[in-house]
Amino acid sequence: SSPSEYRDNVLYYMAGYITRRIIEDCSCSTYISLLVETECLCPSPDHAQLTNRKDRGGLIYAGDDVYKIVKTTHKIFR
Repeated sequence: SSPSEYRDNVLYYMAGYITRRIIEDCSCSTYISLLVETECLCPSPDHAQLTNRKDRGGLIYAGDDVYKIVKTTHKIFR
């Protein structure tokens, strides 16, 4: 695996954590559904490999838009 693959996996894992924190303060189910990846799509992205390995049933799989925001923010502050 390349360093960029590791970075993308860590960023996706962080996106899941950020999503969990937002969900804790949000009561709108429509908004929450936009933040979280649907179960059928979770294992497919390569950047979710770390999350898949660490998940014992409680991790949040961030939606693609949340992941893109985290990845873009990382590029800006790098």
